[in-house]
Amino acid sequence: MERLLDGLWNPILGGFVLCAGLLVMLGTGLLPLRRLGLAPKRWRAGSPSAAAVLLAASASVTTISAAIAAVSIGGRGALVWMWIASVLGMGLHFAEAKLTRQSGTDGVASPAFAYPVIAVAVVAGGLWQGSQVAALGSASLSLPAAASVGVVIGLALLCMRVRSLTTLGVVAMPVLGLGLFTVVAALAAFDDPFKLQLALGDAVNEAFGLQSAATGTVGGALASLIAAGMLRAVTAANLGVGAAGASTALDPEATPEQAGASAMLVPLLVVGLVSTTAGLALLTSPGDAPLADGKLYPLERHESRGLRPSKKVGQTVVLPENTPYEKGQHYAMRLRADPRGHKMAKLLSKENAVILPAWTISEAADTVSFRAREPEKAKHAAWDVHIPCTRELFGGKEGSPQFVRLTPKDESVVFTELIQFYELDPAPYVNVGDFHWVGAVAMANSPDEALGEHLAMFQWRDDDTPFDPKLHEFFRNGYRGPYPDTDEPAPPWTFIAAEDFDAPLDSRVALEVSPDPRGVDALRLNRVGKAEGPPWNAMLEVHEFVLRHPTDATQDIRVPVAARLDGFRVRFDVLDPAWQDFRKLATMEGFTGPYAVMDDVTFEAEVHGDTRLPLEAKDRRSLVPLDTDPRPMGPGTRGLVDPHPAELIAVGYGPPHRPQGDLAALARVLEAKQPGFGGMAFGIAALLMAAGSVLGWALLVAAPARRALGDGGATALPLVVCLAPALGLVLAQDLVESLAILAASVAVLPVIATIVLKFAELRRSDAP
Repeated sequence: MERLLDGLWNPILGGFVLCAGLLVMLGTGLLPLRRLGLAPKRWRAGSPSAAAVLLAASASVTTISAAIAAVSIGGRGALVWMWIASVLGMGLHFAEAKLTRQSGTDGVASPAFAYPVIAVAVVAGGLWQGSQVAALGSASLSLPAAASVGVVIGLALLCMRVRSLTTLGVVAMPVLGLGLFTVVAALAAFDDPFKLQLALGDAVNEAFGLQSAATGTVGGALASLIAAGMLRAVTAANLGVGAAGASTALDPEATPEQAGASAMLVPLLVVGLVSTTAGLALLTSPGDAPLADGKLYPLERHESRGLRPSKKVGQTVVLPENTPYEKGQHYAMRLRADPRGHKMAKLLSKENAVILPAWTISEAADTVSFRAREPEKAKHAAWDVHIPCTRELFGGKEGSPQFVRLTPKDESVVFTELIQFYELDPAPYVNVGDFHWVGAVAMANSPDEALGEHLAMFQWRDDDTPFDPKLHEFFRNGYRGPYPDTDEPAPPWTFIAAEDFDAPLDSRVALEVSPDPRGVDALRLNRVGKAEGPPWNAMLEVHEFVLRHPTDATQDIRVPVAARLDGFRVRFDVLDPAWQDFRKLATMEGFTGPYAVMDDVTFEAEVHGDTRLPLEAKDRRSLVPLDTDPRPMGPGTRGLVDPHPAELIAVGYGPPHRPQGDLAALARVLEAKQPGFGGMAFGIAALLMAAGSVLGWALLVAAPARRALGDGGATALPLVVCLAPALGLVLAQDLVESLAILAASVAVLPVIATIVLKFAELRRSDAP
């Protein structure tokens, strides 16, 4: 859902929508509010009225998702902006429905609007509802995704095909769903009146930057709020995208004023009953406990409990007491290379080349890496710079050693200039491979009383042993192991789940890691006092730095910034003239920073057993992050990347927990506050609202479909809308989101543009 909102509600589009609503309200002298008294006259029984159908289409599961996203991404202040957006949305609904009725068409203001409305009906009304309900079914009702979607399709089709049930369905399902959800969400929100009072107070303070005003950065606070909260609130307010205009075809007797008035109640009711209660229920919840301890472990046990030198055989590995290896036997072993590279080469500055011996482990070496100059930053892969190189063999004549020369593939890259520009450690690291060797097992004696007589492994060398460094050099250079030499790839790193976590093996769970609200230590200052960060996608979303006060968080200094990618770094343009050089922070006693204010990061993990976990984690689950590198390896040569969870935790993110900004999170909150009732009630309400929304869009699409495709389209398109949730179940979530972005975008822009262009016509309004 967050990706959907990020893609759709950008500052330009969101600002255009809200400004259009403000124009309608103020430019007409608050005409929509003055006509509010006409609204109830068109809310009638006996046929699917325009207002009832519009409410059904708007009060959907998607609206709940948008409300959750608004408060989880934008914070408490988004609650206030949801109400602001809803009032402005009332003006847009009024204008859209009134102009459509004034035009004398049978459902849309012009033929061009038919196609956007059809697109939104199929995608948002059908496909997106199915995708959301599929994700919610198991969380609230323990139903398979297919069963939840089947209920929605069945109810919508039944009410669509049986005329006597159409009005009942389009009115009863949304009203029952809205009522049930409002009750259960309100009970959760009012469960702790004191926490509710604090949440509402914080919402007002955060919305208008009162805390930031005290520190002189109100401009930056409001800019961040608008980007992260208000635009999500626009979605939560459900501003129409043509639905208000299309709904007028269902109420041909209404005057333009009455059509506009009845339509504009919808955003008020939807935000008041759905968005606000959903947001407050989340804000007053204690949140989920961490699912793991915030540390990642390698899922590979090395066959060692220490290293001991020997005058006879060189480096030895002290084998575990319960080792399966036997005295006098030989075994194929492996030492794992670090994907960040190893410091086993030499930089030739004048030749712009890096050389290393032509070992077996360097047969595939083709990348030179440099690490950050600062020792602490050098520990983190995120700051590495990797340069693809051309390899060339030289030497090896008359028994002399052979070497590998690595030069940049991009001839414009000069190693020394790169080191200086990015302030890197000049020592090169090369992506040498794993070390394969033959381990011989023997009995050894140690003067260490804790060891005494023990089994040890050493490297067996003979005339056929390949040309490679000695065993002790590998351990000194950061190789891991030893491990049995198999054809299996390196196992990934994993979280160890909490003791009470018992999800089924091989299932997938969504996890989220959250940053410190005072920012994370993911930045460095360059030589001129400018801040820069690693090339993470999330780093480009940073809009604010925090300069931490030593004891009082309320006295932190918040600095607005704008991020941009510059080669291997994300650099920041500081929007506050007072902080163009962060080196002056050293003169401010106790203050530290800057710290980057970053968003939560969500990822999927697969559930496994305890087979490879440490003995102390017996009977616990392991949570293996998916769609990422097995181990942290930095950005490599890939440009912008999503960081490994271990990299996020290293800079100050907390331990993984269940996502707080989705429907499943709200279901857990409601169930926790009303055990045995809350989650189930939410599930039933969601099914009713989803079915009502699909039915509402199916009815709305008939008139535009007739204009665009004829009578056949008016028959076929509503049926397609009713069946579309099944496609939402099948399609990948990312594709569903992309289609929803496209559908909503092509609808919002022409509708809002028409309202702005016909503003003068809107002002010439006759009295009812």
